[in-house]
Amino acid sequence: PRGQGCRGCEQVCGGGGRKRRGPYASPSASRSRHRSRGRSRRAEATGRRGAHVLIGQDETGMAILDVPGDPAFCARRLRDFFQKQARHDLQKAVDHYAQILDVKISGLTLRDSKSRWGSCSAAGRLNFSWRLIMAPPFVLDYLAAHEMAHRKEMNHSTRFWALLDRLTPHVAAAEHWLKTEGPSLHRYGDQQSLSNTLDLSPEEI
Repeated sequence: PRGQGCRGCEQVCGGGGRKRRGPYASPSASRSRHRSRGRSRRAEATGRRGAHVLIGQDETGMAILDVPGDPAFCARRLRDFFQKQARHDLQKAVDHYAQILDVKISGLTLRDSKSRWGSCSAAGRLNFSWRLIMAPPFVLDYLAAHEMAHRKEMNHSTRFWALLDRLTPHVAAAEHWLKTEGPSLHRYGDQQSLSNTLDLSPEEI
């Protein structure tokens, strides 16, 4: 929030399935509910041969994530799938704001931090939580805009917030969503089983 040193950069800068009753099912289950790009999806370990998670629909219109291979590796395959989606969407948003602001970055890293959704170093190195892919798209886009605004203003001054308001109309809505719904994104999977830092290249998408 403005004037408070940005709960943003502790929770936004420097800290996304649909929130449902009870904890999320373990991603290692043969059937479980997850969220991607703000939509609730049912993951199924089908045991089919193949290397890629496929997106389909059931008879009710519910989106299904068809996870191939041994069900014992379902959690890892889902994690990889979400991380690649996150890398793709964040890179696209960052490139968009880099063009608008006429700035460059020195790299983009995905992490799995509970204290920060994103950060930007003085050298232009961006860090984001891969779990943002489970949030609605406007939230992920806001985080990209927020961190890219730091390429012009490495602070949370009035000028920073004015710049951010020019970049995106979703500042208030996204911060509210992160405050109220953000903690639910950490219910997915076993935190200890996830690697702490992942650097993915565009070729891996």
